[in-house]
Amino acid sequence: MPSHSLRDFKENRVPSGKGHFIWTCTGYGRQNGLNLDDNYTDLYMASPITLYGQNLDVGSNVEVRIGDVPCNDVLRSSSSSLACVISHASVPSKLAEVIVSIDNASMKVPGSFEFRPDPTVASVYPLVSFKSGGRMVTVEGTNFDAVLTARMFFVSSTGFPFEIVSKLSNCQIQNATFMFCLTPQLLAGPHSRSSYSRFPLGFAMDNVTLVRNLGHRIQMRIVPDPEFAPFKGIRIHQGDQPLILDGSHLNEAAEPQDYKIFVGSERCYVTLVDSRQLVCNGPSAQPEPTDERGQPIVGGLPLVSVTVGRLRTELGLIEYVDPIATLRLWVLKDSNANGTPREQRAERVQAGMGDPRQFTQLFL
Repeated sequence: MPSHSLRDFKENRVPSGKGHFIWTCTGYGRQNGLNLDDNYTDLYMASPITLYGQNLDVGSNVEVRIGDVPCNDVLRSSSSSLACVISHASVPSKLAEVIVSIDNASMKVPGSFEFRPDPTVASVYPLVSFKSGGRMVTVEGTNFDAVLTARMFFVSSTGFPFEIVSKLSNCQIQNATFMFCLTPQLLAGPHSRSSYSRFPLGFAMDNVTLVRNLGHRIQMRIVPDPEFAPFKGIRIHQGDQPLILDGSHLNEAAEPQDYKIFVGSERCYVTLVDSRQLVCNGPSAQPEPTDERGQPIVGGLPLVSVTVGRLRTELGLIEYVDPIATLRLWVLKDSNANGTPREQRAERVQAGMGDPRQFTQLFL
């Protein structure tokens, strides 16, 4: 009969309803070798557990114990995995050993199995987002590392019954007390008809029920999506000047760092945002005629695009002009109106005798 081994384990974080089981195992690469790290579960409710290994379908008697508590309803679905359910009501201690027995072969995990409480959410910042979502927010709380994944959503009311009124957005767990989440996109429906609204937050953290609706305690204000006015034709731009973009609702749920502006494939870094205008400093020379991904653009000019959250807007093509050449053209065009001979005015400009500030004012 082949010997059994539990090795090359995957990380399993299994919901319990009152706590979580996290089993991270790494195999030693030899028969009957087992190593168990970072194991968590709850003291009260039942939790399903899945073990991964080799030759787990042979033998007739299988038993899994965590401390003195049996893991019941063992199911062997393949030679590489078995599953069981543990009840923690009678667990006397927070720490326990894990032992797997198949017939006369027993494997003891060299480590401790730890029982931990459920994750909790204490705060979310900022608490304002636009309808399409995608804004990065910071979430603080406890025991975030007791779950494998976390997702954020909006719910319709602070109490039961309630329904989910948004898509689910992903969170990045950083440690036990800190994670980043993207705000979810509000679903179409009666709740989304108002331009401004407020919804309680909920989190999907395995089967933890207490974070599914944070009620009155943590709610997010929803505002209209930022909108940008497309260019009327080709935008003429002087490279040493900031680029000014027009729109609406630009700063209601977004700050300068939330915007990504591209001229071609080069960044235009936002310095100022108000409700109707955005100002950014871009490349001083005209970039290659591409979009932000470097894909060629028909027309031979770079594309100006804006990304904020999940929104991407193409504003149009932009053409850079030489400020000296533009000034010379303006001087020649305006010479008759001022009574100064064209040749003399052109010479003054070329010699640097004109005030460059006048050009900036006139050009703008």
